[in-house]
Amino acid sequence: MLEAAKPRPTSLFTAIHIEGQKARERAKQQAASENATKRRADLGDLINLGNVEIRRVKPTKTEKRSKIGQDKVISYALWERGLGDGIPGRIQELKKRKVRVVDQARPGRAAVNPLSSKAANFLVSKADQLKSARV
Repeated sequence: MLEAAKPRPTSLFTAIHIEGQKARERAKQQAASENATKRRADLGDLINLGNVEIRRVKPTKTEKRSKIGQDKVISYALWERGLGDGIPGRIQELKKRKVRVVDQARPGRAAVNPLSSKAANFLVSKADQLKSARV
């Protein structure tokens, strides 16, 4: 009954934070022996990670541009230390996508039909005619 009396969260953002809080409270109540065993990371752990960002609203174009700038700075710093190739990860992903699209667009060698002897002779005669007309 106590749960039914509580108001429901109005947004997904608040619901995630409430679930994370509950998960952290459960983790505190567990015994030390249970903590020693391996377990999957729960929502409370995921919220506290440095590379996870939960937002109420979508990022604006300005925020996206600043994120891209940070990506460039980080990749350059890694390159200076000899830990990367200096190309931001976002650009590498775009190049991989382009290569994949180009590979799909080109027909394979097996799909190309060879010329018949009649067509080949015709092309040779046309080439000879064009050469003699130029000279």
